[in-house]
Amino acid sequence: MRGYEMNCEPRVTEAGKFAAQVEVTKVGFSREAAFQKLGEFDTEAEAAAYAKTFSEEWLSRYT
Repeated sequence: MRGYEMNCEPRVTEAGKFAAQVEVTKVGFSREAAFQKLGEFDTEAEAAAYAKTFSEEWLSRYT
């Protein structure tokens, strides 16, 4: 989406799994934007893939 940056980097949970998350930041503003927990996955690759799919679907609704 024009004017926004998307960060889909998964984060490690206390249980050692990977939580998918998407950070949407308006360009030129603080990085403290919206976070949405998307679920926990066993691998970083699974979490990143899910976050990427979520981002693509989200962008398709707003572009």
